[in-house]
Amino acid sequence: MLDGAGTPLLAGNHRWAGPGGQSLLPQKDGDIMVFHAYDAVTGRPSLRISTITWQGGRPHVTLEGDSGEVK
Repeated sequence: MLDGAGTPLLAGNHRWAGPGGQSLLPQKDGDIMVFHAYDAVTGRPSLRISTITWQGGRPHVTLEGDSGEVK
């Protein structure tokens, strides 16, 4: 990671800013990530829950409203 090999698992988007503080819950039917994020519209903190998908052996978490625009 120090040589630039890592990538962020969570990044903000136009709707959700500052996601973090994540906890993982392994499940038989699919893993879940619980984390906080700030609503970019209201500025209020929110508890978010997302499923973790695996692509090429690497975890991927999607935030509602993901469009590539990062805050």
